[in-house]
Amino acid sequence: MKQVSLVILFVCLPAMCLSYEMSMLNLSVPSNLERGQMEFKVQHRFFGPVDEDPFDTFFGMDGGANVGLTLRGPVWRKLEVSSSYVMDFSKWLVDLSYTVVLPDSLLRAKAEVELFSFEQSPVSGRETALFYQAALQTAPLPGGISPVLNVGYDAHTGRGGLGFGARVNVLENLSLQGEYYPIISRDDDDPDSPLGPENAFAFGLELQTYGHHFVLMVGNSTDIGARCRMLGAYSNDLRFGFNIQRLFDL
Repeated sequence: MKQVSLVILFVCLPAMCLSYEMSMLNLSVPSNLERGQMEFKVQHRFFGPVDEDPFDTFFGMDGGANVGLTLRGPVWRKLEVSSSYVMDFSKWLVDLSYTVVLPDSLLRAKAEVELFSFEQSPVSGRETALFYQAALQTAPLPGGISPVLNVGYDAHTGRGGLGFGARVNVLENLSLQGEYYPIISRDDDDPDSPLGPENAFAFGLELQTYGHHFVLMVGNSTDIGARCRMLGAYSNDLRFGFNIQRLFDL
């Protein structure tokens, strides 16, 4: 109930600014926040498969969910800091990033370092590591298509990761999005491998309103963020999710 109340309060607050950047479902994108702006984001991934007794489980929505809360904003020019909490494994994340707009180019780039801490189980203790990532995104190309690429390295698993996707503007404030995360260096014979057996994917619909982004999505993973999705998914069962992003102009 606390999560529902938070989301309702968050959505009903008066907005101060129009849409601000071309965000994605889970992929990281170069930031377009200016000094004095801040974003709060709620990410919700339902555990239940959409096709498992769909009417009894309301398409998997009564099976619990993984929830993430993120607050981010610039601290100096295009240097940005964000802090997140994700319910799954009680993850805490602090992210530092810098965005560059390449001159005479449609390409934007972001370099980021993420410090994350999680608890695998109550008896295993908390583990902490770094994740390094570069994110590339183009301005809308002919046809309204904007490709996105994430390349990362997870120091906890000692593995590189890759995620790519695109958004297609179908109307001024409406876009279709898709993402795919092919597993690099799969260890099918390693029983202790951190990788899931399936490549992760997601697709969805985003609506931009005055100061908010609303996203509905379906995918085969309940993980939140590019780093975890680069490790794969445990099945190809489809699950619902949503994002709500709220911009504050301070």
